[in-house]
Amino acid sequence: MKKGKITDDGAIVCPWHRSAFDLCSGEVKTWTPWPPGVGKVFSMVSKEKVLPVFPTRVDEGSIWVDLDQ
Repeated sequence: MKKGKITDDGAIVCPWHRSAFDLCSGEVKTWTPWPPGVGKVFSMVSKEKVLPVFPTRVDEGSIWVDLDQ
């Protein structure tokens, strides 16, 4: 999520869907059916899903993400 906002309580909020996910676990903190008006219909099809999380580290200014899980 290049444009996601990080909240004070450690969540990332999707700028398009406005759902929030815990940065450490990927658990759903706030599920927001989006867009308004048809979001409730979409929420019947697209249920809450935990986001995958990956081990990361910073080394000499580079961010490394381990995708081999």
